[in-house]
Formats: sequence, C-alpha cells, structure tokens
Amino acid sequence: MNAEARIREGLTGLQRTVEAAASEAPKTCLFCRVAKSRSDRRDLVLARRPHAMLMLNRYPYASAHLMVAVNRHAARFLDLERD
Repeated sequence: MNAEARIREGLTGLQRTVEAAASEAPKTCLFCRVAKSRSDRRDLVLARRPHAMLMLNRYPYASAHLMVAVNRHAARFLDLERD
C-alpha cells in the first residue's frame, strides 16, 4: 500500500470516528432541555423566572460561577425580545 492510500485510509477512519461521536452527541440544546425539565436539583438550577433561569455551572472556571440562561432558544442575543 502506498503512502497516498494509507493517508486516505486514515482519513476514512477519522471520518468514521467523527461520525460516531456526532451520533452520540445530544440532539437538543442543553439550556432548552433544562428549561423544559423540572429536575432542578439534577440540572443545578437555583431559580426560575418567567423568561430565564439561574444555574450553577457543573464545570466552573472559577468558584461561585453562575449562569443566567434565557428560556427561549435564540441563535444570537439580539434575536431575543425585550419583554
């Protein structure tokens, strides 16, 4: 087998690995799932309000790191409504 064939075979193996990982990835947004769920203890939700929720970060960069997540999925912050 020549070098080009080995490279092609390696890329095909890498592609299979990437595809397998993608198939195991969550199908929904974490924050959308938590907003619909009522398992606050499991999801580390500290408070819920009509338009947002306050959560602990499971893997914080710093102690006492909190996240505020809106209850509606939007691709950009500016896509959210002002209410």
